[in-house]
Amino acid sequence: MTKKFLIIGLCIVMVLTMITGCSKKTDAPSLGENFEESNDMKSKKPTKFIYRISSDPPTLDPQVNNKSVGNTINSVLFEGLIGEDENLDIEAGVAEKWDISDDGIFYTFYLRKDAKWSDGQSIITKDFLYSWKRALNPEYAVKLSNEFFYIKNAEEYYKGEKEFSDVGIQMVDDYTIKIELSNPVPEDEMLSRFTSKVFYPLREDIIEANPDDWTLHPETCISNGPFKMKSYKMNEEIVMVKDENYWNRENKGKVDELCFVFISDGTTTLRAFESGDIDGFSGVPSEEVPRLKMESDEFHIIPALSFSYFALNVTKPPIDNPKVREALVLAIDKQKVVEASVSGLSKPATGIVPYGLVVNGVDFREEGDRNGDILPVNGDIERAKAALAEAGYPDGQGFPKIEYLYNASPGNKQTAEILQEMWKKNLNIDVELVNVEYKVESERRHSGDFQLARSAWNGDRFPISFLQIFATGNANNNPQYSNPKYDELIKEIRAESDIFKRNVLLHKAEEMALADYIVCPISYGSSTLLIKNKVKDLKITPTGGVIFDYVYIDE
Repeated sequence: MTKKFLIIGLCIVMVLTMITGCSKKTDAPSLGENFEESNDMKSKKPTKFIYRISSDPPTLDPQVNNKSVGNTINSVLFEGLIGEDENLDIEAGVAEKWDISDDGIFYTFYLRKDAKWSDGQSIITKDFLYSWKRALNPEYAVKLSNEFFYIKNAEEYYKGEKEFSDVGIQMVDDYTIKIELSNPVPEDEMLSRFTSKVFYPLREDIIEANPDDWTLHPETCISNGPFKMKSYKMNEEIVMVKDENYWNRENKGKVDELCFVFISDGTTTLRAFESGDIDGFSGVPSEEVPRLKMESDEFHIIPALSFSYFALNVTKPPIDNPKVREALVLAIDKQKVVEASVSGLSKPATGIVPYGLVVNGVDFREEGDRNGDILPVNGDIERAKAALAEAGYPDGQGFPKIEYLYNASPGNKQTAEILQEMWKKNLNIDVELVNVEYKVESERRHSGDFQLARSAWNGDRFPISFLQIFATGNANNNPQYSNPKYDELIKEIRAESDIFKRNVLLHKAEEMALADYIVCPISYGSSTLLIKNKVKDLKITPTGGVIFDYVYIDE
């Protein structure tokens, strides 16, 4: 990597030190140490690590999946050309090495010849060719197909304007892939793009023979990561075991079984942890955070490049009126929302891109704030009232009742009630709160079946990951926003290799989205984790990602 992004700094070092399990009873290895240096601590009996995730993913197909719960499971089942370690440095995957041309246009990846699928078959370039061509086929509705649009003619092929032979993807031989970009992209960002799950290889023979249920059964869920599927009970658990065919099995896949259990309710999950039924989970109930911070050495605050917001569906009346959206957004005092949070872990949001993304030595968020906030932290009640009156609803008169959709966690409920109160007090309008389980909320939000909806986005270390989701057709475009000028700006950002010019365009894109009032950023926050002290080498990235590859149990 040629450019380093300094993210969240000293706080991360402190957090990661805690998560290594450095308790008074044992000298656990630091997170950065190799497993071989601490292997004598590992229990010799069969070990099992049980981790809770909030719901059964709608699919384990790494391309079709668009939920974080699916990504968590897929991260140990599959592996791409390259990956990112706990420091977000690029590491080898199926590709053992790669070359980048001096002009930054051509990326050549050389596959290792000992990389195998879980059934023992060798991984070759045709597996990537099948996967990537599938991702660029609109019929499969692959959520992150836009990640390929950096590649020459990939977007044109996706739109039916070019043949696949025109796309800058060349399978030189069984173990060499050459990729041609449309234009140079900063090297560290492009390599990070190639770690996306949408670039994973897939087995054509398996998927074509079992197109609807290949991920549901161990005999057809053929994977290439450190673990493979042992059993899958929908809405209950998925159990994985070490893959004896994995090329790096000596270093990854340390527990004999890795089990993900599906529990939606946070309080139920906490009870399961405290009774010893599970070994860890993230997203601790917010009302329990103050107590756990004081009482538990198994509680950790971890970094997260994320922002929470409510989406305004621009296709639903009366939200389709820009002045109504302006009123709803400016009526909110985000400082008060954050102060009321019992967890105390959030910071009020001034824009879409959170703090912690450092570009050329400057924090993107801090730079944007200095240039002038479009969305003031404390709202602007007078402007909000004027906008509502201009929309035809002076003092809220005649305003129809609208709905705010959210999922059923105590923290989300608390925020929803505060927003409801502010809208009533500041605009004299009634907003009905609709509380549903996560799966229902997620489906309605992504399909556009809402007016206002609680949302959140965890991006990577590049500002564009937070901004491109609002481009037309993006699977995570909750507001259903479609602005040709915004779309063109996102394309221009992708095509710009000059880091300074790119940064200007990124700020322009953020300003445009905020000015159209398609979202109301509420807060930036950290995540929380409870993990048993016996669990060692659970690695956390600076963006809040959890890496399970090296976990072992020290009884």
